Amino acid sequence: MASPSQPDWIYEVFLSFRGPESRHAIISHIYRDLDRRGIYTFKDDEKLKQGEPVSQALIEAIEKSRIAVIIFTPDFASSAWCLKEVAEIMECKKTKNLIVLPVFYCVDPNEVRNPRNEYKVAFDKHDEKPIKDPEDAKKWKEEVEKWKKALEDAGSLYGSEFNVWAVAESPQETPIHSKSGESRVKKNFRKGTSIQTGGQFKNEAELVESIVREIWIQLNPTPLHVAKFPVGLVSQVDKLISKLKKESEEEVLIIGFCSMGGMGKTTLARAFYNSIFKDFEGSAYVDDIRGTLPQTEKMVLLQKNLLSQMLTMRKEEILLNSDAEGSRLIKDRLCRKRVFLILDGVDDMGQINSLADRRDWFGKGSRIIITTTDENLLNAIGADIHKVKRLGDPEARELFRKHASGSRNRIIKGDLVDRALQHTRCVPLALEVLGRAFASSEENEWKSKLDDFAESSDQSINKVLRISYDALDYKKQQIFLHIACFFNGWSRRYVEGVLKNCELLVETEVNDLIRRSLIMDENGTLRVHDLIELMGKNIVVGECHGDVAKRSRLWRLMDIRNVLSRDVGTYAVEAIVLAPLEPEKIEICSDAFQKLENLRFLIMINVQTDFRDPIYLPRELRWFEWPECPASCLKLTYPDNLAVLAVRRRLFKEPREP
Repeated sequence: MASPSQPDWIYEVFLSFRGPESRHAIISHIYRDLDRRGIYTFKDDEKLKQGEPVSQALIEAIEKSRIAVIIFTPDFASSAWCLKEVAEIMECKKTKNLIVLPVFYCVDPNEVRNPRNEYKVAFDKHDEKPIKDPEDAKKWKEEVEKWKKALEDAGSLYGSEFNVWAVAESPQETPIHSKSGESRVKKNFRKGTSIQTGGQFKNEAELVESIVREIWIQLNPTPLHVAKFPVGLVSQVDKLISKLKKESEEEVLIIGFCSMGGMGKTTLARAFYNSIFKDFEGSAYVDDIRGTLPQTEKMVLLQKNLLSQMLTMRKEEILLNSDAEGSRLIKDRLCRKRVFLILDGVDDMGQINSLADRRDWFGKGSRIIITTTDENLLNAIGADIHKVKRLGDPEARELFRKHASGSRNRIIKGDLVDRALQHTRCVPLALEVLGRAFASSEENEWKSKLDDFAESSDQSINKVLRISYDALDYKKQQIFLHIACFFNGWSRRYVEGVLKNCELLVETEVNDLIRRSLIMDENGTLRVHDLIELMGKNIVVGECHGDVAKRSRLWRLMDIRNVLSRDVGTYAVEAIVLAPLEPEKIEICSDAFQKLENLRFLIMINVQTDFRDPIYLPRELRWFEWPECPASCLKLTYPDNLAVLAVRRRLFKEPREP
């Protein structure tokens, strides 16, 4: 096996600067911050600079660097050494795609591009350098012209600009650079002078922070892996960017990406992050949030992760003793910064409280993205909700084909793709999982892979889909399982009536399931996505794989026949619902319901039986609906708790005690 190719560069950053003042001031700060972040940086020492010519080692250092940072200072052009560095850097920019970041430190970019003051004086001295040999003089003149062109090109690049000057008390003070009668000095201001700063930054600390962040961005242009095949993401991201542009830059905006699991919330969030994180003063993508509780060690780690990304610091440098301290530090450090933050996989309000409790924790124009399956959380904080929808048919086909064809680039027949889209309902995660199953199998196995998937979806899909289910309390889990196993496509009003009479439901609980993306209400009809329905049924099947009579819910004809005809029911069975499209007939034994002591409701529609002996209904039964069942076969003494009895297509209601 061939070894992976090594990068052409050795250093991540090359620092070019002039003189000991810069070395012991701004350069030392930049180098320290880069080193603390693990960025391998070349900073020459005095030994390397001995002698007039640029050493081969220095040329190689420039050629083997990914980024060159040039710190232009007022005296920069006076050094032939520095000018040679710039010429070499600009040459490598052309030939080796070296990234060049200029910093104009106490010097105007126009002075670098078109020397008129300090830089002109410096170049006049270079031009007037006495050289006796005519050939050497000619070469020197060509060299100086090369430097001028390099400075012109470097000065034309966009860079950071920072100025420091002082308005002197005494006109006898010697200025470094005269500007409108002001004496501009860099260090050791005399007592009584008024120190001012200008350019893009308030102080040198902000300048250094900006330089280091820009380097970090250049080294990590797309910091997050998005997807192997990012189908359909560009258009979605573009729509989100257009939406943000319409919002006020003065407001802190919170957007929630909400959907059922597997729809691509995380993928979209990562693609969105990669597209716009450079436009902010700080950014962070925090994942692995799900299940984290406040006042725990893991919450403190999440806060450290957030701060380290925002402030481009190592986590080890952020000292936190509690999540309360972490929340305070997030607010204190970020309240004046325009930041971009993504919290991926939120499932508890306490997580938001600890990581992004209030909008005033962040500076004006900040953007906060929260991905969740729980719409309740987003409503509680007043977030702008963005529903992540399944892929359209063309994108779904493309995504499935890319995953299914594999490295062998095999052609997938149209009918198989149609079935794949039917079974997955165009959910990205399901398309990826089924596609990988195709890619890892032979063509003659593809149909069986589809059949297996339709019967029981992949465990990796169930794991994602169960996130919302596992977050429910016990009562809501039971309501969800009833709807998933029995009532997909049924009238909401009817289903609520059944469950309410079984003392399981209030309306708000169904709404909560909807907000958690587990079920949908489409014009009064309850809908459950096929994959979520399958997940719910798998949960029930998992209660007892070997014996259907020990499962809480029965919905398959063969299972119901088995339990009712053989009198093998158990206390575990709570509900039976069967409503086939075509009429079916079943036989039941005389004691079919006696062992179903915990049966709460039985609904069988379009099911015939010719049984004539009395049916002894279990005491806990609340709802018995079997229109085709003869009334003569029912025992006349109704169970104490029976609320609804429907036989012979007539509905009888027993009065309930208040």
